Amino acid sequence: MRSGAISGLSSLVAGGLDDVVRSVQRSLALIRCGGSGVGAGIVWRSRGIVVTNYHVVAQSRPCVSINGGPEHDARPIALDPEIDLAVLHVAGLDEQPAPVGDSQALRVGQLVLAVGHPWGQPGVVTAGIISSLGKLLVRRTGVEVPIIRSDVVLAPGNSGGPLVDANGAVIGINTMIIGGDQGIAIPSQVASAFITAALDREAALGVGVRPAPLPQPALAHVGRQQVRGLLVIELQPGGPAAGAGIQPGDILVDLSGAALDSPRALMEALAARRPGERVALSLLRGDQWRRAEVDLTRLERAP
Repeated sequence: MRSGAISGLSSLVAGGLDDVVRSVQRSLALIRCGGSGVGAGIVWRSRGIVVTNYHVVAQSRPCVSINGGPEHDARPIALDPEIDLAVLHVAGLDEQPAPVGDSQALRVGQLVLAVGHPWGQPGVVTAGIISSLGKLLVRRTGVEVPIIRSDVVLAPGNSGGPLVDANGAVIGINTMIIGGDQGIAIPSQVASAFITAALDREAALGVGVRPAPLPQPALAHVGRQQVRGLLVIELQPGGPAAGAGIQPGDILVDLSGAALDSPRALMEALAARRPGERVALSLLRGDQWRRAEVDLTRLERAP
């Protein structure tokens, strides 16, 4: 760490950086998914809304505990592997949300702290400075993701935990699968937009999806610059998609003219709709094109 950052850190410690750390730790989640180790998360909204990385919860149903408290089953609400973010609802969780800072106001050289559970050690804090602000190309999808680079030390178990400023405000979500030898975080404005699209819309389709490449023969049929669709991996029992005959394994391609090439694209398309509205879905089932008319329902809110 640079000498200026060390000097700044010393003055902050004298001024009560330990209080900042304790405040962040009160909203810090420890996330377990079966035997696959632990990850971190942060309470983002009241009534049990926790944000973490997609890759932390992608393999199995997560359990969440806060600050050494009891474990609670968590329900994934929104998942996006492209930006490596996931929103969870944890019933019965009433811990105070962490304050969220403005990542658009960050400066290179600014002091930041990462809080997480490296190698399973709960609530560990590392400090560093912001090295750069920019974008990173995700090779598997070709999507550019806004990122914060810093020299905080991250290790397995930090994934999904907060990157905070010297006031304890969350300015990013740390990730261990995007980037290289530096600490990488997804900026808070990206996370906030994702959460807003996931939770503040009214209409729901009743599907769980993940991006999937379109088969080569399908590309000519699509007739536009779209190389991915959304693979249906989960259906809400009795939900609108299930009622319209959508099946797990279908690839959704289009919703009433809106290309469905990412989970965010689906949430944005639904944000422009209202419960009860009928939409047309174009989809692939095997090598067959199908069309389904679906009456959207009201999004089920976390209690």
